Amino acid sequence: KRNNSSTIIQFNESNISADNSLLNGLWNSTYATIARCNIVIGRIGNISMDETLKERYTGEAKFLRALTYFNLVRVFGDVPLVLTEVTQAQESFGFAREASDKVYAQIIQDLKDAAAALPAAYTTNKDIGRATSIAARSLLGKVYLTRKQYPAAAGVLQEVISSGIPDLLPAYTDVFLPDNPNNREIIFAVQYARGFDPQQGSPFGNDVAPNEPVNKVVVAAGNGQGTFLVTDDLAHAFTATDARRKAIDSATGTRKYYYTNKYFDPAITKANDAGNDWIVLRYADVLLMAAEAYNEQGLTDKALPYLNEVRHRAALSASTTTDKIALRPEIALERRLELNCEGHRWFDLVRTGQAKPVMNAFFEKYKADDDQAGKNSTIQDNELIFPIPGFQVNLNPDKIKQNPGY
Repeated sequence: KRNNSSTIIQFNESNISADNSLLNGLWNSTYATIARCNIVIGRIGNISMDETLKERYTGEAKFLRALTYFNLVRVFGDVPLVLTEVTQAQESFGFAREASDKVYAQIIQDLKDAAAALPAAYTTNKDIGRATSIAARSLLGKVYLTRKQYPAAAGVLQEVISSGIPDLLPAYTDVFLPDNPNNREIIFAVQYARGFDPQQGSPFGNDVAPNEPVNKVVVAAGNGQGTFLVTDDLAHAFTATDARRKAIDSATGTRKYYYTNKYFDPAITKANDAGNDWIVLRYADVLLMAAEAYNEQGLTDKALPYLNEVRHRAALSASTTTDKIALRPEIALERRLELNCEGHRWFDLVRTGQAKPVMNAFFEKYKADDDQAGKNSTIQDNELIFPIPGFQVNLNPDKIKQNPGY
């Protein structure tokens, strides 16, 4: 918690209102991305250009549209499904919320198209960082996993693993260095670059730092915002020998604060201008998703090697668990520790049906500590998805209905 912004505190305390500006910003920015993708997909056929490049650009647009819709449907549930360019403002009022099953069907088709159209990797600097078929298959695996289509998830993730293209870096902390972008472990990332005008750097280095004076330098320029700090619960979840502990640091102000240094850039000269990319997909995530997909089919013999590959890099002993039910929490814990502060935990909990028991236990444990959780905070069934921004409901009340409970 430890942030004075009411919009952020609402998320920390699971007390989100329909007028939360962060949700409205998410809705607007994602639909703006979708609109741009639709323009590319709809217009590119009439442009005279190299056919191979045309196919690649279409594949990239479909990948980005799928990624954006995947984020939308996981956050809001049923959402408007816009697949063609909107040329008149009045057209916008014709789009109602579509069933999430239909949205997922489009996401899957877009990712299949992208996987068929895109190269597996790039070697030239001007293209490295663009979407690839490996990225499309990795995201498709995550979509299938979310849909509990475990054989399909395992199959497509196995294709990524067997390709030999992505791999784990030997040292965990090297994955996140600002001067080591698009390394072999990173499958797809939002690209940031420091030192440009207009500014193209990442704000996350400032976001993850405490927003009060502390006893050490936490950001190289500007002030910490305390937007998402590491909870004490997470900081204490690592064993003493876990190499990933190095990615979490602490500083002391009015209390001891834990924070991630995954987004620290020592070379920045102004706030919110870090060179660290935001990693959307990386190979450790793929390995752990494959482990989950195989385990859910009862194939623990296939799940364990992938789980243990991640554990080995973290300097942990191999798991020998062969019971499907017992292995589930081990995989979930490994995802929590491996992917901490990378935007996966909430969606993992919802996907596995653990959001309510895990978060409500957390709220109960820390109910007396307002720096960790709000008093009397709980998560109810309806809060597994978030409210549709009230502005959107008011703008088009005949077509856009609010989610229950908000």
